[in-house]
Amino acid sequence: MPRAAKAAGDKPAPKKRKGIYQMPDPLPLGEELTDFQKKKWALGPSVGKGGFGEIYLASEVKEGKPQENPSHVIKIEPQENGPLFCELHFYQRAAKPDIIKSWKKKQKLKHLGVPSYIAAGLHDHKNKRYRFLVMDRFGEDLWNLFLKSGKKFSPKAAFTIGIQMVDALEYVHDQGYVHADIKGSNILLGFEPKAKDQVFLVDFGLASKYMPGDVHREYKPDPKKAHEGTLEYTSIGAHEGISSSRRHDFEILGYNLVQWMSGDLPWSKVTKETEVQAIKVKHSKDRNSFLQLSFKEQTYPTELRDYFNYVDKIAYEEKPNYSKIKALFKKGIVSSGEKFDGKLQFDTQKKENIKAINTPRKSPRKTPVKPAKNTKKLAKRNSDSSETAETPAKKRTKRKMQTEDSSSDARSPSPQRKKVKGREESTTPRSSKRVSERNDDVKSPKKRTPVGRNPEKKPISRAAGGKAKTNQRNPGSKKVKTLASATIATQTSPGLKGLRRTRKKAGK
Repeated sequence: MPRAAKAAGDKPAPKKRKGIYQMPDPLPLGEELTDFQKKKWALGPSVGKGGFGEIYLASEVKEGKPQENPSHVIKIEPQENGPLFCELHFYQRAAKPDIIKSWKKKQKLKHLGVPSYIAAGLHDHKNKRYRFLVMDRFGEDLWNLFLKSGKKFSPKAAFTIGIQMVDALEYVHDQGYVHADIKGSNILLGFEPKAKDQVFLVDFGLASKYMPGDVHREYKPDPKKAHEGTLEYTSIGAHEGISSSRRHDFEILGYNLVQWMSGDLPWSKVTKETEVQAIKVKHSKDRNSFLQLSFKEQTYPTELRDYFNYVDKIAYEEKPNYSKIKALFKKGIVSSGEKFDGKLQFDTQKKENIKAINTPRKSPRKTPVKPAKNTKKLAKRNSDSSETAETPAKKRTKRKMQTEDSSSDARSPSPQRKKVKGREESTTPRSSKRVSERNDDVKSPKKRTPVGRNPEKKPISRAAGGKAKTNQRNPGSKKVKTLASATIATQTSPGLKGLRRTRKKAGK
């Protein structure tokens, strides 16, 4: 069963190394095929291609019309090709609906990940004959989900899939067959929403009988059959050309489990068949080093080590202990901190969404300031800047307060010293005059207001126009009189000569 179209840059699914087959010509949409039971099937769009044929959506034709929402698929290959013939042979003899139903009842299983046989036939198109197989429609394959999950499955997801695969393999083995090509692209999710936690083992193109005539095949290497299967996962025995046995299926499943949980296999980038074989043989002698190399800095589940140690000890003709293997996988789920509930949880995220998350957003906000190396200096600098930074309103308030302070100093009975910005300043007639002139510049209107009048009803400064009152409070203070007279002179006499006359009079 082929995978869906892969995104650009994705690693393609591992391919079989054996067999070069002729591909069928494309068939038109809506073409009708008649199976061996005389049922008609209308082809929908193509959903993928395998190594030997093409797969189309299909609907059964009833009353001359195909059904809506296709619930089946049809695999088609040229008649002279062999894989679909082997697969068809398995389905017709070992996957009939009544046999599967009886097995599920016997084993007390709610789900068995082996598709049921539906129909098959031959079809002629443009002077070519094709063989086809009708199957149930399934969902996405595990290889696509593996890529979408960042090439990593959680131990719970991987072991849950493993448990369902053990049930499927036990059924296949009980029918006298071995699968010999277990991999993510050949394991599909259920199509219906209620089957989202179910997986199905498909593509029995390499399936074969390990006990023809009730006698197990002989353990005998055959160079003509060497390296048969998918190079990345095939068993060591298959590399030697030995006929596949039940033990080999579990060795293949183990390599898949390691890849799903660790992300890769030590020989994944090796393309030469004999080199891959040598690496597998080397690691079969030390499973700890194999798992450490696969998981790198990660901690690998000890249940995987126990699994391989058990599989390595299974004899070529021996029947595996399926219950023991499932118990190991359940233990692995619990050891990972999860609960065994049969749920499949994939941390999938499409690449375009990942790209959007990693791309910086354009925002009007300012870039955050990097933390300074010396936080004490930064805090001091911030405190100084906060003290010096003043708003226009604060500046006006400060000037007003300075004006009132200077006026109160002018009313004081004797010169006093006050602190201004860290230094002492004497309250003398000259300094008071300077303050008065500065205040006058700030508040100066376009038209000067005569002394003693207050059209805006603002309080008049005693230093500016309160000469009599000042003398009443301080009758003996000449400096106050001088200050008041000088202030009046500066407001009423803008000329230099007028200022000098005023000062002479004030001196008298």
